[in-house]
Amino acid sequence: MNPTKSSNPNTGFDNNRAWKNALKHGLTARRWLSQAELDSYSTIFKDLCEEYQPETATERLLIESISVTMTKIRRLTEVEDAKYRLVKSTANTYAFKGLLSQISKDANGTDVLSPDDIRRIYIGAAMPDPQIMSTINRQQNSLSRQLSKEVGELLSLVNARKNSKAIHLDENPTLLESNLDKSYDNDQ
Repeated sequence: MNPTKSSNPNTGFDNNRAWKNALKHGLTARRWLSQAELDSYSTIFKDLCEEYQPETATERLLIESISVTMTKIRRLTEVEDAKYRLVKSTANTYAFKGLLSQISKDANGTDVLSPDDIRRIYIGAAMPDPQIMSTINRQQNSLSRQLSKEVGELLSLVNARKNSKAIHLDENPTLLESNLDKSYDNDQ
């Protein structure tokens, strides 16, 4: 294979066309595929900001990254579900059932396939392409590991921040008393 002839897209047109490959199945798209996906991302981001109350740019970036990763995991689940629904609907068509009943008999009308054989063929027809499902599974595993790492990093930063504040309060008793007074005043 000649590497000079099999390189990345060279022109803006080629780049744009190559980018759309990611949108074809949505597994590696870098943009939101729908308004619903953008809304899902926004909700996740807002909820995580409320939960972790980021105070630094790094914490906010981690929350953004976690939100993107979670949205992509949801996208993969939707793609996987869609693949199963599509194949199942195809297997349930009358055309497929009629074809199956025709191939299960010989020229004399005698059954050549047992009911178990017919059931196995039907179940096999109702399964998505194993290569596609394997790709989806790999993507899900990769995103799950990424999510776990991002959440761990965020928790580490948030805990370090909280511990740092606790240490500063312990070192300065008047600061601790003023914070307790503020807390008491808010409770009233």
